[in-house]
Amino acid sequence: MSIPKFDLRDAQGDTAGFARAMGQAFHDYGFIRLTGHGIPQNVIEAADKASEDFFNLPDADKDNYWIRGQE
Repeated sequence: MSIPKFDLRDAQGDTAGFARAMGQAFHDYGFIRLTGHGIPQNVIEAADKASEDFFNLPDADKDNYWIRGQE
């Protein structure tokens, strides 16, 4: 699976379309990759690793992160 990637600079052209696409990506994947923000690369790499590690967990382990009432 590849996490969808969005560049904040693209939001300047079609803000509503950008927001819709990003919202759909959150709905479909739960995560996005965002560029054009100025966050240091080492922080991005750590976040990528954490999300990859999470998705590689068995479903039973991921279910432990579910909070009742947050569906």
